Amino acid sequence: MLGLDLKEISAQLVLAPHTRTGKSKSVPDSEAQEVILAWFLRLWFLHRLNPNTLLEVWSTYRHEDCSYTFFQLIRILFERGIHEPSQRQRSLAKSIVSSIKYVGPPLESTEWWEQSLSQDSRNYHLDDRSLSKLTDLSKVIEIESIQLLFPQVTKQQFRPDQPLITSDINAIRTKRYVLASRENLPYTDQNYSTTYDPSLLVHKRLLPPEDYYREYKATFRFDTMSKQKNLHQQFSCLKAICGFLNASGGILVIGVDDNLQVIGLEGDLSLLKSNKPYDAFLQIFHEAIKQFISPIPLGLIKAEFQPYGSSFIFLVEISPNHSSVPFLLLRKGQSPAHFVRDGNRTLQLSG
Repeated sequence: MLGLDLKEISAQLVLAPHTRTGKSKSVPDSEAQEVILAWFLRLWFLHRLNPNTLLEVWSTYRHEDCSYTFFQLIRILFERGIHEPSQRQRSLAKSIVSSIKYVGPPLESTEWWEQSLSQDSRNYHLDDRSLSKLTDLSKVIEIESIQLLFPQVTKQQFRPDQPLITSDINAIRTKRYVLASRENLPYTDQNYSTTYDPSLLVHKRLLPPEDYYREYKATFRFDTMSKQKNLHQQFSCLKAICGFLNASGGILVIGVDDNLQVIGLEGDLSLLKSNKPYDAFLQIFHEAIKQFISPIPLGLIKAEFQPYGSSFIFLVEISPNHSSVPFLLLRKGQSPAHFVRDGNRTLQLSG
């Protein structure tokens, strides 16, 4: 679960010991999460370009003569080996990586690098165990899971022909990296269709309204009035999933009320008697899919927990059904129901 893993790693981020006091300084949660996400995206991009790249960076970092931090090596690799196409600059990077596919315009500004590299003239520091976990994650995560890290950005905005105007630098990184990692893409600024607008900072975390591809639910099984389990709420979530399956796909976000206010998953998690509540929640969710949706939508549903402010939300990405057989919602004592998406609603087909 990418969102949970990145939050766990971000808790280990500190500012490196000050040269005078020798003491490390903790990093605020929101800042640490933004920094770790930035570095995860960079590592993911490098692995997409060349699977051997990160192994060579680790080898250089571990060498007794290396005077750079892991983060500094990655920046050197980006700036000398990727952003600068000159032979001289490329040769300076040979000790880090032997071959790089991508030579194009810089994918992020120097200012963005500084924001995630240092603060108060001191470097961020992450212990080797957390660095290793971050690197391993970057090797196995798919594009779809990365896009789920940004519930405030629609899936359509990540497409190359759609503009993305935002103050969220990591969202822009994601789109640029995804597009730049595709083969045969002409590398021009226009191809990225992204604009960084700091004036939108106040809107950075605002969620878009419900539409044909998006729906919100406050909870999965928790009744906010009675404070108890309510399977009618579960049915409402499964109905939305069926509607997306039988239309063009979409995303269901659980943990957001009708006013687009994030309320988190605390209610649903309170129903679980488990020392691993997120694992238990995920298991209950997938069991409900298998039990009540027919046929079972194998490979069509991807679910992730995502930190959002001080809370977590649950994102369910649903791919469209390309079969002629519709997905039906099974209900005890009733006939199977056929639901489809219509605008920002889910409707039941009769007959």
